[in-house]
Amino acid sequence: MISNHVIDLSHTLENGMPVYPGSDIPKIEQIAGVATHGYAETRLNMLTHTGTHIDFPAHLIEKGFTIDRAPSGRFYGPGIVIDCRLGKSGKIIRRSFLHQFESRLLKTDFVLFCTGWSQLWNTPKYNENYPMLDEEAAEYLATLNLKGAGFDTPSADPVGSENLPVHHILLSNNIFLIENLTNLGLLVDRSFHFACFPLKIKDGESSPVRAVGIMS
Repeated sequence: MISNHVIDLSHTLENGMPVYPGSDIPKIEQIAGVATHGYAETRLNMLTHTGTHIDFPAHLIEKGFTIDRAPSGRFYGPGIVIDCRLGKSGKIIRRSFLHQFESRLLKTDFVLFCTGWSQLWNTPKYNENYPMLDEEAAEYLATLNLKGAGFDTPSADPVGSENLPVHHILLSNNIFLIENLTNLGLLVDRSFHFACFPLKIKDGESSPVRAVGIMS
């Protein structure tokens, strides 16, 4: 959705929405309604990694950086979308592919990978065989002064991965991961700022976010 040059990059939180395989399905329940109670209120019962969300180092690293310790400026800054659709990068996004964007990567806070996979949201194929970074590409990103890396896929690593190498490489360098993004194609070759503010959860390792791209 586009409104006054602000592009919504988030999936809607709702009952029946896709979740990472094996995760609890969210339950969103209206517990009060205006007609009956004079006010409306909703109960959310879901994991912090539900929908469009941000991963912090504490997700995988003992005593890692947590949400409540991060200044709010860590969730906002200039962004770049790298277009990986139509076989431009292949299923594996390699360091050699990223080098062509180096001049822009050196000037940005957030790198977002547009694979087009969000078109499969709400289908069984969404959690299967999606494009991803290889370890060498992740190690290259870790050398840059990035605040975060974002993906329009379920995860930065394959579903079922036990070692989660890309997560470890980036999170250990305090590069946050934003997963389950959408609409990234609208920001290809555009100048924009990216925002992904989480809930300020005490000792939180993750939180749903309302991610947006704010075009210049």
